[in-house]
Amino acid sequence: MRYSIYIAAFSLTLIVFLFGFLLGSAISEQYMSGVDSKVQQAKVDMEALDLSTQLLSSEQSRCDLNYSKVSKERWSMGADIERLEDELGRTHPQVIARKQEYYLIEIRDYLFMRNMVEKCGIPSHFVLYFYSNAGDCDRCEAQGQILEDVRQNSKTPVLVYSFDAGSDNLAVQTLKDEYGITGAPSLVIDDAAKRGFQSRDELAGELGA
Repeated sequence: MRYSIYIAAFSLTLIVFLFGFLLGSAISEQYMSGVDSKVQQAKVDMEALDLSTQLLSSEQSRCDLNYSKVSKERWSMGADIERLEDELGRTHPQVIARKQEYYLIEIRDYLFMRNMVEKCGIPSHFVLYFYSNAGDCDRCEAQGQILEDVRQNSKTPVLVYSFDAGSDNLAVQTLKDEYGITGAPSLVIDDAAKRGFQSRDELAGELGA
């Protein structure tokens, strides 16, 4: 009798474990599929915007184009990747592969938006945020939270692009070399490098929050 109870308890535990595992895998697959879909859509939208700016003859017509869609997709992708990191871990190959594509979309969007803001005279701030997931940056999470809070409260639109400073992505490494970034946390605010942790007051002063 007791043996049967042990078998039943073991079987129930195994079923619960397998259910949890399969549910977690399904959720992770859903997030990965969502990221892949958004990556492809962002690429199409960025190509369409680029072609539109070339087709339009007047500068004003180019400035009247809707540029916000790609930025919204980029933010949504970033949120999905964060959830993937929570589900699979930051060093999981699937997570790293999708982050590599995400970084390229970020950089394309950064270059495109910086060019349009300059040509159209749109008041904006650009921030490149370099963090680390290697466990060697105990203030990176706090820096990211402060940056997001200041961004939301800034009187001027703030476009933030975040990169893992430890990434071996060539484009990310080129950005780091361009601004002399050697560690995390580090920020580049409107082309000016800010190395080390920046307080809320310091960021608010830079970004008008």
